[in-house]
Amino acid sequence: MTGMKDQIVLITGGAAGMGLASAKALAEEGATIIIADRNGEAAEHAAAAISATGGIAVAQQTDVSSLGQLRALFDFIEKEFGRLNVFFSNAGLGGANGFDVTEEQFDQVFDVNLKSHFFGTNFAVPLMRACAPQASIIYTSSIRGFRAHEGTPLYCMSKAGILMLARSAARWLGPDRIRVNAICPGGVETAFPQEWLGLTDEQFQAIQQKSASAVPLGRIGQPEEVAALVKFLASDQSLYITGTAMTVDGGSSA
Repeated sequence: MTGMKDQIVLITGGAAGMGLASAKALAEEGATIIIADRNGEAAEHAAAAISATGGIAVAQQTDVSSLGQLRALFDFIEKEFGRLNVFFSNAGLGGANGFDVTEEQFDQVFDVNLKSHFFGTNFAVPLMRACAPQASIIYTSSIRGFRAHEGTPLYCMSKAGILMLARSAARWLGPDRIRVNAICPGGVETAFPQEWLGLTDEQFQAIQQKSASAVPLGRIGQPEEVAALVKFLASDQSLYITGTAMTVDGGSSA
């Protein structure tokens, strides 16, 4: 892998799961990582773990659903680094399930899952233009963005919106040589679905086993496997790839 040394990388939702795995993978390639997460303590622990292995990482407590906090995050990056090579807009929320939801619950999902990506892109672009062609925006969508599930309409709708955002932004930013792509994970072994659905360990394991049996490759994915795709899209090995949605789902969406 080439082209990551000395690059500045921002990862939202970077304190755990796919975000943390990606932070570690990109730090190993020499990038400086900014880990932004609503859980400030977890972000500090993640940055310390990367630093302990010789990487460079800083933590910023940020609730991406707040435009004020999101703006402050990019102000920090501009002040401390003056540029941004990679924006991995990864923060996401499961939110309320079903159709009987309140306006507040609706807004909560879309504020994190779509609004943060849209405005984060607007804030990031001025810092990224000078970094082209080593400038890459990556959104975390989901296979649920194009394959609906009747029990999670808000989640599916918000993830579908990310796919169109990636296409629109790719056309907008193409002349600036800033690439924009979305990743679409399937089932991945993280704490996110268990916390979202409020499952016990036993219930979660049962669902994981059932889910794995429906995957053509016969297993649930690992965060590091998603991180490998993120690393590719962040690097100069993907300089001619933009406006795409790449699945990493063991064949679930085939």
